[in-house]
Amino acid sequence: MSDRRSPDSITLTYDLLKWAIPTLKKFPRDQRFLLGDRIENHIMDDFVIFDNSKIVLREIRQKIIEYLEKLRLKVHLNKAQIWPVAKGTDWLGYRVYPTHRLVRRSNIRKFRRRFQHLAKAYTEGGIQLEQIKPSVMSWIGHVRHADSYGLRKKIFGEVSFQRG
Repeated sequence: MSDRRSPDSITLTYDLLKWAIPTLKKFPRDQRFLLGDRIENHIMDDFVIFDNSKIVLREIRQKIIEYLEKLRLKVHLNKAQIWPVAKGTDWLGYRVYPTHRLVRRSNIRKFRRRFQHLAKAYTEGGIQLEQIKPSVMSWIGHVRHADSYGLRKKIFGEVSFQRG
């Protein structure tokens, strides 16, 4: 990262914030907080930098922190960690390893609970299969980007949809 030019993602984020903050002032106070909170918590969510040298990574991290401080943005230091890629990286809903991707465990637990709740609601007559399909297809679309064939087979084998 050169000192003269900022990375495109940071520049674009800055431009978005420059537009969003004055725009937020147009909304009622109760909505303003929610929108501002979402921007603050989700705009600079994830990015990953790879290098073979811990020293280089520490220098890059420090430069990023200093640059973001100029923009009055903060980095959660406990989230800005340096570790071997072989341990896997929690990124965008997956646990990413050099050779494969797995679905994040919390994502699996949440879907399992939601899927069981949907099956129960269907059994009791509260919802139709047409209402269940979009939720299931959305989750399948997400987990298909990981090595999840066995996981999907197991989860869909655990629950049955039958009218009681």
